[in-house]
Amino acid sequence: MLLGGILAAVLLFGMGRPVFMQALRDAEQGLASAKRDLEVASTNDMKLQLARKRLEDAKSVCLPPSSNDAQRLYLEWITDLTQECNFTQTSVLPGGQKPRSGKYLLVSVVVDAEAGLEDFSRFLFQFRQADLTHRITKMDVNSSTTSGKPKMRFSLTAEGMGVIGSENKNELAARTELTGSVDTESTRLTVENLESFPSKTPFVTKVGFETIRVTGINDEAWTVERAAGGSEAQEHAASTLVRYFPVAWDRRHRRFEEYASFLEQSLFTKPTVAREYNPELAALEDVTIVPGETATITVRVDDYDVDVGAVEFSVEAAVDGIEIDSVTGQLRWETPDDQEPSEYQATVLATQQNNPEFRLQQVVTITVKLPNRSPELSLPEDAVVLLGQEFKLTPNATDDGGLENLTWTLEAESLPEGLTIDSATGILTWVPPLTFTPRSHTVLVKVTDKGDPQESASRSITLEAKDDDARYSRLTAIVRKDGRPEAWFENTRTNSQIVLHVADQLNVANINAVILEIEARVVTFKDDQGIWQLALGNHARARVLKNAPPNADRLETGETDESVE
Repeated sequence: MLLGGILAAVLLFGMGRPVFMQALRDAEQGLASAKRDLEVASTNDMKLQLARKRLEDAKSVCLPPSSNDAQRLYLEWITDLTQECNFTQTSVLPGGQKPRSGKYLLVSVVVDAEAGLEDFSRFLFQFRQADLTHRITKMDVNSSTTSGKPKMRFSLTAEGMGVIGSENKNELAARTELTGSVDTESTRLTVENLESFPSKTPFVTKVGFETIRVTGINDEAWTVERAAGGSEAQEHAASTLVRYFPVAWDRRHRRFEEYASFLEQSLFTKPTVAREYNPELAALEDVTIVPGETATITVRVDDYDVDVGAVEFSVEAAVDGIEIDSVTGQLRWETPDDQEPSEYQATVLATQQNNPEFRLQQVVTITVKLPNRSPELSLPEDAVVLLGQEFKLTPNATDDGGLENLTWTLEAESLPEGLTIDSATGILTWVPPLTFTPRSHTVLVKVTDKGDPQESASRSITLEAKDDDARYSRLTAIVRKDGRPEAWFENTRTNSQIVLHVADQLNVANINAVILEIEARVVTFKDDQGIWQLALGNHARARVLKNAPPNADRLETGETDESVE
């Protein structure tokens, strides 16, 4: 009986084992499933809390939920940033508002402006640094040239987001004012109210158009680093607006200076085939000035590789006062009124940044000389010229450079035939023919020196060409009246007659003489040139010189071969 009971128990256990094992496995699976559900629930809870945190963070840095307020504040923020980054020809306009599914809204701003690469990069750097829910959705950039670092023309669309249900606000970030003025070197600022600003450092603020990093807080004062974010240190008056500039957590260690090597690149330079350059100094010419004047010479360098670096100018071995602009190449020397006339030299030197082997030099000469004065010219206003007779006139001139440096010319609308002037001496010569019609001619006598610059003087003279009455005045008779000899002269041109006695004056044409003796067939008379004789029947121009005083200047010679019928 006992054996049978044991056997029955063994058989019953063997038959119930599969059922027990299945229940155990089911329990284990249930436990595992419960654990997985618990883990999923914990993960979902963490995700939910993280999502809530992100939503709260987004609400704190997003635009206001009101579309009008969001548009206004974002437009102001973008405008301030463009002004801070020195944009020119700038247009900042609202681009529109877009509500989305009742949960958030989008507002856009369109910027069209001109800026250099550094200013434009600074704009993008600070746009990216800002802890604000925004982005750039569109951007076009154009360069006006393919060399150097030109201004760029660009247009972009910036889009900011506002979350429905977030807090309404009139400003994007905390604001206050300076309580005292600040110079460019100050590293300590005092502001009116610190309550809305972070209590932990570092953080970033905007004072005017300067970005400033606050590194320490002591009572009501901030210890700061100036000119952050690529901006420039500026002077700020008391009451200047101070704005908090929240920086995204993952970008707080970035510095604009990290992009210096990028900004040195010439992004818009057109690739060119390598070429050989032959740099040379150009436009460097000697000059002449007078004491008290300023010598100005602008030198340049031609045919050099501008992409290597800018050219810088300097002067060596120059007298005191000679200076040159290192950028423009303009050399100036302002001489005093008592500067000694002489030649002065200076060596102009050109070097190039980033190229120690580049060196050009040339000597320039600046001549200081006394000013050139105009010649002085004196000339009679008029003169009589007899037809058939040689007319000569020597003008009187003086000049500080000597008479040998003068050049003479004649000017007139129409010069009379045969009238000439000696270009070296200025002597006027004219022999108008007997067939010439008597009338007046006005000419301009001009004298020019050889100074630098040349100076000149001019005077006008009226030459009146007349018939030679000496040719028409004949000695027609010699008579004695009351024991006194008389000489009769008849002018066939005017049909007039004159009677002269000894000691009377013979005045005809240019003959002015005193009658010395009246003989049977000859009249003797005297003038400045000597003693003359005129035979009966001849005209006065046929007189013959019998006796000339020593060194007498003969203005004319007699016609001695005329016979008388």
